[in-house]
Amino acid sequence: MNTKTAQQTRNFVFNRQAIVSHFCIVEENIRLHLILSPMQKYLYILLFALLSFVQATGQGWERIYGGSGQDVAKALTATPDGGYVLTGYYNGNTRLYLVKVDADGKLQWSKTFTGTFGASRMEGFAVVNTPDNGFAIAGYVDQDGSGPLSRDIYLLKTDAFGNKMWDKTYGGSLIDEARAMIALSDGCFVLTGFQTYANSKENVFILKTDPQGNTLWFNNFGTTGNRKKGLSMALALNGDFVVAGELQPTITNSKDAYMLRVGASGNLIKEQTYEAIGPLGATGDDEARALVATNDGNFVYAGYSNIGPGGVGTLIKVDGTLSAAPIWQRLYTNTDFYGLTKEAVTGNLFGTGKRTSGILEDLNIIKFSPTGEITWEAVVGRPGLDIGYAVLPTKGGALAAGFSEPSISPTGESNVYLVRTDAAGKVFTSYIQANIFRDFNNNCQPDVDELGLRNWIVRFESQYDKRYAISNGNGDLSIEVDTGEYKMVLFPPNTYWKACDSIVSITVPDFYDTVSVAVPVRSVFDCARNEVDIVTPILRRCSDNIYKVRYCNSGTVPSINTKVRVVLDPMMSYQSSSISVNNILGDTLVFNIGTVPNGECKDFTVTAFLECLGTVAGQAHCVSAYITPNDFCDVSSAWDSAIIVARAYCENDTVKMLLQNVGPGGMNGSLGYIIAEDIVMLTAPNDPNFQFRLDAGQDSVYWTHPANGSTFRIIAQQSPGYRAPVTLLLP
Repeated sequence: MNTKTAQQTRNFVFNRQAIVSHFCIVEENIRLHLILSPMQKYLYILLFALLSFVQATGQGWERIYGGSGQDVAKALTATPDGGYVLTGYYNGNTRLYLVKVDADGKLQWSKTFTGTFGASRMEGFAVVNTPDNGFAIAGYVDQDGSGPLSRDIYLLKTDAFGNKMWDKTYGGSLIDEARAMIALSDGCFVLTGFQTYANSKENVFILKTDPQGNTLWFNNFGTTGNRKKGLSMALALNGDFVVAGELQPTITNSKDAYMLRVGASGNLIKEQTYEAIGPLGATGDDEARALVATNDGNFVYAGYSNIGPGGVGTLIKVDGTLSAAPIWQRLYTNTDFYGLTKEAVTGNLFGTGKRTSGILEDLNIIKFSPTGEITWEAVVGRPGLDIGYAVLPTKGGALAAGFSEPSISPTGESNVYLVRTDAAGKVFTSYIQANIFRDFNNNCQPDVDELGLRNWIVRFESQYDKRYAISNGNGDLSIEVDTGEYKMVLFPPNTYWKACDSIVSITVPDFYDTVSVAVPVRSVFDCARNEVDIVTPILRRCSDNIYKVRYCNSGTVPSINTKVRVVLDPMMSYQSSSISVNNILGDTLVFNIGTVPNGECKDFTVTAFLECLGTVAGQAHCVSAYITPNDFCDVSSAWDSAIIVARAYCENDTVKMLLQNVGPGGMNGSLGYIIAEDIVMLTAPNDPNFQFRLDAGQDSVYWTHPANGSTFRIIAQQSPGYRAPVTLLLP
């Protein structure tokens, strides 16, 4: 069932980089040589290291970590061994999470930490390297998980393998959190964040500790009645500390981006607020979430402002004295920034956060010039929400950490997400292409004139991830991937089909490579299987209403003498249709479709006028569609007589999709459904969060979303042994 308000397309075009030697091939070539002398050995080791380094600088990838179901990375730093360490939370902030990976993103170890009591809540917002090759993590801890201890500023010190060495808490009796941290050259730490003092009001704090976490000074900055939060911090060229965050004078005022500069001993030098200025001078709520010091002694912060529909991502440069007027501002629509970093030599900037397009909210990485112009943008993610919270420059590219939701599951399942781009902003340079075709002679080999099959759902599984794709009208599909081993799992559209191999193993050996796979499938039953649905985006009285009728033959042979019947509501009168109507019998319109090849889907429209007299706003008016032939091959006596139909409608500005059991019997058990936006699957097949069970005559809404210009589809299973109802053949 589809409902559509407008077409919308998003395209991201990236330049292809020059070919780089593959790591595995380099390693194998070196192993072919006999090492004849110690000097030769060192030369080979050096060559291997250089080639490995070239490889590491050129290839993008993405990695998934976690396993609790609700895992998020909030901070990221590079480690001396060329790898990275991430921190955030595990299992919905019941534990602080620390993850160490190598230069290729492969997991080396992970640790979780809890507070004093079992119900504690913890989260890491910043991580830095320490002189002993260990790590320091700053965030908060709520020792009892709910209350009277509340949240305290938290500082954790580990060794090089993530083993806890010591931890410290700071703050008052209410909610206090550390959001950013700087490690100084003498081993001391400087933390910032916010400290609650009364009635949910916050002050910015800056805390300096010695290398063992003992407090050297703790300063609070705020005014009674104000709400101030420190969210990020940078070190000025002269050693001052500059904090960026947000300020709200009172609960009724809008929020402003806020910056604070203090001396090396914590003395206040200057504070200032800033607002993004939209078209025609519009202003709104502003947040400065990430801050970097630029090479000229000034600062750039990244964040968000709600000026305009949907808000904008903001990039604003201010001078080192925090003058009231920014040096420049840049606004980016459909964007929300959380992380910002800088290349030391060039001064180029990298931002991360999310990019919104329709219902999709994907992690993005943007490379900017020092003046804020976009060089390239990478957008990656899953059907659910994907956000980048921290970003680092790499050799030629960037690395972002955050989280990814594999689907739009109501449980909010998330994984720690690490994404690397190459110098051109490309995450993947390799592809798997597949062609799913009908194996007419049952030899499980591609032969001439064996046609491709559309609408087959395919899952690609690797050690890092699972991805889905759907075949087009020629049976083709393509997916961007990293190098490595994959399993291709096929989901037949119905029981009439069976793949020669339900699981296909695929190896992608090289970067900038395309692996093509032929996937033969056979027919189990030789018969047609026709399906039809009908929808209108909105129903208006005293007006013409356009219905879209879509029919498909998902069977294994063509459907002969196919007819579609559209039954109008008694309060509606037929006006026109995009194809010829062959007969009109009362409220029933008969369309002779003829032969429908197997695998073919087409649509047409019907325009009907809804009367003024006898109708009222909000009243339901039913229009139905039927298709014949409707005999099914796999008839089973175990069928529970349930017949599931899908419908969609618009209520105000919201799309609603419902499933209804129009059969004489109730469902014996639960079945699954999936939601898709355009060609993107938003939910995974067999997801236990997307199940339904309906009694005879029962219906229920299973999907609602604001209309945003995209096409949504709900696809539901029928009960085992389902057979379409017999419909009277009309002339």
